[in-house]
Amino acid sequence: MALLNEKKKDCIHIMNINEDPLLTGHIKHEINEGANLIGKSGDLKIGGLGIAKTHSKISFTADEPDGLRLSPNKDNPQKYKTNLNGSLVTERVPLKHGDYILFGNSNLYVVCYPQEELTED
Repeated sequence: MALLNEKKKDCIHIMNINEDPLLTGHIKHEINEGANLIGKSGDLKIGGLGIAKTHSKISFTADEPDGLRLSPNKDNPQKYKTNLNGSLVTERVPLKHGDYILFGNSNLYVVCYPQEELTED
């Protein structure tokens, strides 16, 4: 079990944010090399209002400077919304540590890079 927790610390991941501070950080999705599909039937499963089967995608290429990128729903980004730091995502955008992603109406996550601390702004 300890090895699994250490591995999670060393991987880029997204972590849930909840209005109840006791529930924040309980859901963590590791971002793997390549395409990570997000949605009801994606690699990173999320549900709820406004979430499509394949809602959006986070791509990761370790050897590129802006190797972490977020792409919106390819069929209807206006209906199946993904917001980055409060702005609707309509095309592929780079992600950085501390970015906030809202999938659909209520799935809020923060991007976490290993060995970097999150600060409250």
